[in-house]
Amino acid sequence: MKTELAPSNIKETSIGGLRTGDFIVNLGEVLEIDELTNAYSVVVRRSNQKQVFTFDKEDLLLVKKKNN
Repeated sequence: MKTELAPSNIKETSIGGLRTGDFIVNLGEVLEIDELTNAYSVVVRRSNQKQVFTFDKEDLLLVKKKNN
C-alpha cells in the first residue's frame, strides 16, 4: 500500500491522539495501540511485517490521519 505523504496532509499529533489506521511518518500504518502505565505500545505494519514500538505518553509524532 502506497501512502501519499504530501506536507499538507501530515500533522503533528500527541501519541494519545493516534488511532488505528493512521500512518506514522517513517514507520508505517498503525494496526494496534495499547496504553501502558507510562507509555503507549503501538503495532505498526512496516516492510510487510508487524513491528512493535513504545512511545512515552508525552511524545509527539508526525502522522497522516486516516481518512474518515
